[in-house]
Amino acid sequence: FLPGFYMDLPGIDTTAAQEKAIHDPAVDLGVLPANVFQAYSFPITASLLNPWGGELIDTAQLVITVDAPAALAASDVTATSGADAIPFDVTSSDDLVGAWGPPAGFPVEPGYNVSTTFDVTIAEGAPIGDYTITLELIDVDDPATVLASETGTITVNDNTAPSITCPANLTVECDGSGNADDLAGFLAGASATDNCS
Repeated sequence: FLPGFYMDLPGIDTTAAQEKAIHDPAVDLGVLPANVFQAYSFPITASLLNPWGGELIDTAQLVITVDAPAALAASDVTATSGADAIPFDVTSSDDLVGAWGPPAGFPVEPGYNVSTTFDVTIAEGAPIGDYTITLELIDVDDPATVLASETGTITVNDNTAPSITCPANLTVECDGSGNADDLAGFLAGASATDNCS
């Protein structure tokens, strides 16, 4: 084994993938929880790597996009790291977009490798279902160009207890035919609702 030397299997050329890993920046969302509940915080660890073979990104910024199965309000998702919070804005497609880092960007030199853990909370009453979270690295000087991207999915569950309405107690005399009318009236007074699909 020679450090930095890799031999492809016969007939397989991984040169392009190896060059990409040596030169291109990368972002990572870590291991996302499969299921989360409204009003309970959960961690997301965002990582950024600019390999030693990469180029200086002088005005970098991390952009987080949250897409839910229904329209989101800016207050539906909070993400904080220490005392700092990501300010989210609602897009024209009802997604949330927030930026991490100063508005003018920050320098990312070759060899730069950092991770930040965010405490994320989905507000009670926010849409439930599958949320897509996308982490992108952009250069503030050219924000339309995404330098690196990763997407993951979490499922948001509600934590609102079901509501059950019970009918009043009923006493009947056996009528020999199953008291069908009394039973139907009794059952008509019962109802239940739940905030799920």
